[in-house]
Amino acid sequence: MKKNILILLIILTSVLGAQNSAYILRGTVIDAQTLEALPFANILFLDSNFGTTSKTNGEFELSHNSKTGKIQISYVGYKSLLVNLDELDYSTQNYFPLNPININLQEVTVYSNNSVSSLSAQFSSTSLYNKQIREISAAMPDILRSLQALPGVVVNNEFKADFNVRGGNQDENLVLVNGTQVYEPYHIKEASNASVGIFNVDLMRKVNFITGGFSAKYGDKMSSVVDIEYKEGNKNKYSGAASLSLAYLDGYVEGPITENLTFIFGARKSYTEYVLSLINYEDISIAKPSFYDIQGVLSYSFTPKNKILLEFIHAGDDFKYDPERFYSYKTESEKNRGSYFSSLFDIKSKNILSSKSLLNFEVSYYDQIDDEHRLFDRESNLNDSKYDKYFMNRTTYDSLRIKTLKFNSDLSYQFSSNSEIQAGISYQNITYEQNSLDRYTFIQRLKNSSPAAYDTTFRLGSYTTGDPVDINSFKLSAYLENILSLNDKFTLRLGLRTDYFDINKELTISPRINSAYHFSNGIILKAAWGHFYQSPIYHQLAYSEASDSNTLSQKATHYILGLEKKFNFSGDNFLKIKLEAYYKSYDNLISSQFGVFERLIYSRENDAEGSSSGFDIYTILNYGRFYGWLTYGYLEALEDIKNDIFGEYPRYTNQTHTISVVTNFYLGNNWDLSLKGYYGSGFPYTPKKAVKDEASGLWNWQSGKIHSADLPDYKRVDFRISKIFKLSNFDLITFIDVSNALNFRNVQRYEYETPGFTEPQAEEILLWPIIPSFGIRVEF
Repeated sequence: MKKNILILLIILTSVLGAQNSAYILRGTVIDAQTLEALPFANILFLDSNFGTTSKTNGEFELSHNSKTGKIQISYVGYKSLLVNLDELDYSTQNYFPLNPININLQEVTVYSNNSVSSLSAQFSSTSLYNKQIREISAAMPDILRSLQALPGVVVNNEFKADFNVRGGNQDENLVLVNGTQVYEPYHIKEASNASVGIFNVDLMRKVNFITGGFSAKYGDKMSSVVDIEYKEGNKNKYSGAASLSLAYLDGYVEGPITENLTFIFGARKSYTEYVLSLINYEDISIAKPSFYDIQGVLSYSFTPKNKILLEFIHAGDDFKYDPERFYSYKTESEKNRGSYFSSLFDIKSKNILSSKSLLNFEVSYYDQIDDEHRLFDRESNLNDSKYDKYFMNRTTYDSLRIKTLKFNSDLSYQFSSNSEIQAGISYQNITYEQNSLDRYTFIQRLKNSSPAAYDTTFRLGSYTTGDPVDINSFKLSAYLENILSLNDKFTLRLGLRTDYFDINKELTISPRINSAYHFSNGIILKAAWGHFYQSPIYHQLAYSEASDSNTLSQKATHYILGLEKKFNFSGDNFLKIKLEAYYKSYDNLISSQFGVFERLIYSRENDAEGSSSGFDIYTILNYGRFYGWLTYGYLEALEDIKNDIFGEYPRYTNQTHTISVVTNFYLGNNWDLSLKGYYGSGFPYTPKKAVKDEASGLWNWQSGKIHSADLPDYKRVDFRISKIFKLSNFDLITFIDVSNALNFRNVQRYEYETPGFTEPQAEEILLWPIIPSFGIRVEF
């Protein structure tokens, strides 16, 4: 009897419990940017410990007996989400997007668009897809060149992958791939008017681009961060794509190998040299740039909470350029050779220690080898009483090798839904080897001499770096950040970073603050302040030996204030406006100027200071079949060499006015039309005039006041139209690209002819004319 009564009580309790839990909430927790599932997220009733956690696919079920009240959804590294129960739909699966705790003012995220398209517009309106990168990158998909259309970036050549951010030079941008710094991640580096990033767009999971005020996690650069993270292979099926155009062939494939092991692999090969041979413009037809890259990720899950990733990139280049020019009084010829190889191997361990803590550990190895050789010859007739002919030869070579081995560990711990700690420590061993020479040989042949007699003069050119660089050193870094959500409206991020570089025995400490306040009318006010140090790299060091008298780190102090407001229309339509003002104060600058071959030449000492100030306006519109943005930037970037008499002058990065327009129209029936326009006021440059040394008879270039003249304004319009054909097992995409569609005549720089015994002339170096291209892409 007692046993039967006990069973009856259990049944009654279960029935009553089921009646009390009248509502079952079904949901999926996802990343608001990548739309990927977030496993082991916490779902709790507000002010209680009752709740559940999400599964490995982000899904959860939560039973409760009332629609009143709220639930709080939290995950390490993400801002907690507070949801009213009476606003949810209990008849379907609800999606709960969590935003990363990242209140950097200028961040724009680029990410893969392989997720559900209906969710993309709902949660990720201010980010770029890799599809959009293909639409706005001229000639070839490239994440680095697509960033040039974003606010804060200044360029005068959208065929080059390097760029300047808010008055900083191109060496002030930190480029990370899978957590490892890469120094010059470009193909075709030898060419002065074209280059391509080495990263495969199809393999990218997410790219964070931050143009200032970045958190303490990032160090050793003063201007911006490009943080590239590759995605893991598809766990459920095989998929991929392949593209063929006039300039390149690329493709990728991904899928499962075993239940716990996935892969993604991509490759790209150019045949640009064959296309250029058909272009009748300047000396373009004899340029032969050739490159390839292979890259991929292997991911193995030991358990749902522990996985290991093997990531790799290898890129190679071969560049040849042998122009010949014939004049009535002289003949010139060149032989340019460049070969580049870069390899990155990375092993990363990701561990979910608990629902409140994550631990990552990483070991990476990076190796870069650059070899450049140039030979310039000139033979001229002389109208001289003593000489009848002269020969000039210029020999230049530059070899560089960079090797790094890095150990890095990061920990995130969520004390509560309103407080999180992020911390990290890293050790990096660095090897720099560089040797260069730039030498002129001037030979004059005496008249009527038999056998022939010559006068010979030698001189070193400006590209010689001095003693060979042979450095082996290390860096130690650590950071600590506390992210506080003080209430529903105010978020504060307090960070501290410290770096030690053995080559100059320097310890730097960088405090940083980011904050954001959400007003009730939807306006967000953001502010940032911080110190940002940048240690010297191979062509900035005074000595190869470790010494406390070596070149010190440069320093920038950022002050940033921003406002943003989003206006939601019907459906997924919206307008978003962002205004950001900034001021950067530079100390201990290493002065630089563009020398020959469009390369920065550094003084190798902390001899300058400077500032950069301005504002950016960024407007994004998504309405119906239209998506696009308009940016305007105003900039004043100044530099001052401390012990001279000339005072401040514009930095070479000073593009006062910048306007960028990117638009995409869906025309219906799977047709897309994209237009991109760019305007930039002319960069400053230092004019030169030819003067003759009467003693030697040689002509030389004499520089005028530094950056006292401006290049002509830069203008450009690109056009792209594409069509998707939906076939049974795959999609076929055809496209036509037209770069510089209005054929604007843009001057990249002035080249000052190699001096000799005749008066040299300055020459305009023009950027590319109108260039059409077409191709096909298959996605399966």
